[in-house]
Amino acid sequence: MAWITTSVSLISFGFSTYKSFDHLAQAEQAPVPHSVFGTQQFAIRTLSIGVLALSAAALQHQRSVVMHL
Repeated sequence: MAWITTSVSLISFGFSTYKSFDHLAQAEQAPVPHSVFGTQQFAIRTLSIGVLALSAAALQHQRSVVMHL
Protein backbone atom coordinates (compact mmCIF):
# COMPACT_ATOMS: atom_id res chain seq x y z
CA MET A 1 0.00 0.00 0.00
CA ALA A 2 2.91 2.35 0.66
CA TRP A 3 4.04 1.92 -2.94
CA ILE A 4 0.69 3.08 -4.25
CA THR A 5 0.43 6.15 -2.04
CA THR A 6 4.00 7.17 -2.81
CA SER A 7 3.59 6.76 -6.56
CA VAL A 8 0.26 8.60 -6.63
CA SER A 9 1.83 11.40 -4.59
CA LEU A 10 4.74 11.65 -7.03
CA ILE A 11 2.42 11.71 -10.03
CA SER A 12 0.19 14.40 -8.55
CA PHE A 13 3.21 16.44 -7.44
CA GLY A 14 4.58 16.28 -10.98
CA PHE A 15 1.29 17.45 -12.48
CA SER A 16 0.86 20.26 -9.97
CA THR A 17 4.46 21.44 -10.38
CA TYR A 18 4.13 21.57 -14.15
CA LYS A 19 0.77 23.32 -14.11
CA SER A 20 1.83 25.91 -11.50
CA PHE A 21 4.98 26.92 -13.35
CA ASP A 22 3.12 26.85 -16.66
CA HIS A 23 0.49 29.17 -15.22
CA LEU A 24 3.18 31.53 -13.86
CA ALA A 25 4.96 31.61 -17.22
CA GLN A 26 1.74 32.45 -19.06
CA ALA A 27 0.87 35.18 -16.57
CA GLU A 28 4.26 36.85 -17.02
CA GLN A 29 4.19 36.52 -20.82
CA ALA A 30 7.88 35.70 -20.64
CA PRO A 31 9.55 32.89 -22.54
CA VAL A 32 10.50 29.98 -20.33
CA PRO A 33 14.22 29.23 -20.56
CA HIS A 34 14.95 25.63 -21.44
CA SER A 35 17.66 24.17 -19.30
CA VAL A 36 18.93 20.68 -18.68
CA PHE A 37 16.99 20.47 -15.43
CA GLY A 38 14.18 23.01 -15.66
CA THR A 39 10.71 22.89 -14.21
CA GLN A 40 9.22 20.95 -17.12
CA GLN A 41 11.98 18.35 -16.98
CA PHE A 42 11.57 18.10 -13.19
CA ALA A 43 7.84 17.49 -13.59
CA ILE A 44 8.34 14.89 -16.31
CA ARG A 45 10.95 13.06 -14.23
CA THR A 46 8.74 13.13 -11.16
CA LEU A 47 5.83 11.74 -13.18
CA SER A 48 8.07 9.06 -14.67
CA ILE A 49 9.34 7.97 -11.27
CA GLY A 50 5.75 7.80 -10.02
CA VAL A 51 4.64 5.66 -12.96
CA LEU A 52 7.66 3.37 -12.56
CA ALA A 53 6.95 3.00 -8.84
CA LEU A 54 3.33 2.16 -9.60
CA SER A 55 4.46 -0.44 -12.15
CA ALA A 56 6.87 -1.93 -9.62
CA ALA A 57 4.06 -2.10 -7.06
CA ALA A 58 1.83 -3.91 -9.56
CA LEU A 59 4.59 -6.42 -10.32
CA GLN A 60 5.30 -6.99 -6.66
CA HIS A 61 1.61 -7.55 -5.96
CA GLN A 62 1.28 -9.93 -8.90
CA ARG A 63 4.25 -11.98 -7.70
CA SER A 64 2.97 -12.15 -4.13
CA VAL A 65 -0.47 -13.30 -5.32
CA VAL A 66 1.02 -16.01 -7.53
CA MET A 67 3.31 -17.25 -4.73
CA HIS A 68 0.39 -17.63 -2.31
CA LEU A 69 -1.66 -19.77 -4.67
